[in-house]
Amino acid sequence: MGALDVGDKRDEAAVAMEGSAVVSLAVVEGLELVGLITERDIRRTVAEGIDPGTTVSSIMSGEPDTFDPDLDVWDAAAWIAHYQRFWEQRLEALDKLVTKDKQRKRKRR
Repeated sequence: MGALDVGDKRDEAAVAMEGSAVVSLAVVEGLELVGLITERDIRRTVAEGIDPGTTVSSIMSGEPDTFDPDLDVWDAAAWIAHYQRFWEQRLEALDKLVTKDKQRKRKRR
């Protein structure tokens, strides 16, 4: 995965993602990881008409979760699996709500 400096521009991030076929990039200040910028961040700022020269630090997601380098890989995998299940459960619940809403709207017609 590549990395961008906090002062790099949004369009530089888009070009870097396109050139390496990734959907997110680390944002660093010196040697410190300070955030992540994703395709979604870029799409949102384009849709909102934000200046293409805006720095990635102003549109990135800050304070990413990280692991201590000494953490056992299995402990890291367990943490990831826990949060993956957490979000999957929420997405399933959201899908049910959307489906019910669509059914309700069809009945009104």
